[in-house]
Amino acid sequence: DFFDKTSSNILLPLGGFFAVMFVGWKMKRPDVDDEITSGGIHKFKPFFINFIYYSIKYVAPVVVATVLISGLI
Repeated sequence: DFFDKTSSNILLPLGGFFAVMFVGWKMKRPDVDDEITSGGIHKFKPFFINFIYYSIKYVAPVVVATVLISGLI
């Protein structure tokens, strides 16, 4: 029970937080665009790509940190 709670409430959100922080703040913008469009295979409007990028950079860390904190309580 301890290991289940630790892995599902702490380790998974912590890993997600680090992944989001890496993609949002360390990866270069062209590399993120390349991943979103699957190397240019999928064509999206620039508004959609900018929305996804800024959501990853600013919104997702807050949401994942909220999930992590709620798992600690």
